[in-house]
Amino acid sequence: MKRLLNKQIDGHRTGALTVEFALVAPIIFALFIGCLELTSMNLIRQTAGNAAYEAARNAVIPGATEAEARQVAVRLLNSVRATTNVDIDIDDNGRVVVVTITVPISDNGWGLARFSGGLSIVKRCSMAREI
Repeated sequence: MKRLLNKQIDGHRTGALTVEFALVAPIIFALFIGCLELTSMNLIRQTAGNAAYEAARNAVIPGATEAEARQVAVRLLNSVRATTNVDIDIDDNGRVVVVTITVPISDNGWGLARFSGGLSIVKRCSMAREI
């Protein structure tokens, strides 16, 4: 009798695992992809800051050109594939060099661009020119 009762109880739950997985899986996958996207944005943010610093550092050296400084920034941004619609502004007033790098998230993210709402990462570095 006990064996027959167990079969009936187990027989009613044959599709429960499938239904539970169907309800939970999209949430788990969305969280996983969201974590990847946030990691990507943080990597781009850190690289943009480093690119601004390295470009400014290159630009303050006597005899350096703006093109050389821009090339340094582009090389660093290429390492994380943040190259789409990136704006690199180098302002040299003779004594101070200011490098501003703007990276739009919607053009350089990994897939959740509609959630970034047109945000951009802006990193700026200023250095006094060497004399």
